[in-house]
Amino acid sequence: MPASKYEQKGIIEIYKHGEQLASTEVSEEKILFKYEDAPVEGAQFNIVAAEDIYTQELDKALLSQYGVNVDDYLIYSEGDVVATITTDRHGWGYASGLYIGNYKIVETVAGNGVVLN
Repeated sequence: MPASKYEQKGIIEIYKHGEQLASTEVSEEKILFKYEDAPVEGAQFNIVAAEDIYTQELDKALLSQYGVNVDDYLIYSEGDVVATITTDRHGWGYASGLYIGNYKIVETVAGNGVVLN
């Protein structure tokens, strides 16, 4: 059964920033590195369903009582990657149109000038 176009959906908004190399100075045979907090471009995050996510039309107890298969209302299974977010040059990234439910955010790429740990 297709999901209703009138269901409420959510947005995940991510902002990533961190210490990044801003400048270097050569002084008395030493190189001094200066860092500043700045937005991180190009960081990638997977949005993963942390549970089975169903349409909002689902009333599991009621449907089970009448013997209706609730799997017909399943949108995402637990563990499905439902979206990928990449941050822009200002450090922001978004995923919209997400069905109401629990999600995990997993960083997969650290972004320009940053190490993934």
